[in-house]
Amino acid sequence: MLGIEGEAPASYNSLNDTNYLEQLVEGDADILLAYAELDKLDNLGLAYIPLIRSPFVAMVSMDSPLASMKSVTMDDLRSYRFVKFADGYSLSGWTNIERVCQEHGYTPRTRAVLGRTYMNYCAIPLGVEDVMILQASMPQLRYLSDFSRVTVLPVTDDDAAFRLYAIYKKDNYERVRPALDAYTRARKIILNHGKGGTLVDSE
Repeated sequence: MLGIEGEAPASYNSLNDTNYLEQLVEGDADILLAYAELDKLDNLGLAYIPLIRSPFVAMVSMDSPLASMKSVTMDDLRSYRFVKFADGYSLSGWTNIERVCQEHGYTPRTRAVLGRTYMNYCAIPLGVEDVMILQASMPQLRYLSDFSRVTVLPVTDDDAAFRLYAIYKKDNYERVRPALDAYTRARKIILNHGKGGTLVDSE
């Protein structure tokens, strides 16, 4: 909990729900930390500050034709089948992935996977035509090749990235300002905690 003098404290909650933006609009949360579509936020009258940009990496089977490459582009992935986690937590991330694919001229073929935990990344077998898009900032990536027949390839396109925002209602700014100030000061700490992301100028 965090508050300012004379005001009720801002409350935090984990909203693993497909209606998380609606819950913010309705006042069930004060701030969301999420990967989001800016057009959608603007249409809902929500404000936001950028925190971290985490580039895409593509995880593929060692049997995939891509496995011998040092890096890939979104166009290299055009004919492959994207693993899509079918749960509320992953929804905004998948929307980001799909938008980037569409900006590169295609709608990705998908393979839906129910449920999502960090261990799913290791436990889900990947076929030769499968690709799983993950955040470069995930610390688990460095261990995957130790016990899984996978390889992780950087995606080199500038727009191929997840962008984490602190999102809040515009008319709630004074209430959440202390938290926003704290997030701004702590961005370097956030970056160091998850290697692979880059700080985003909040101006």
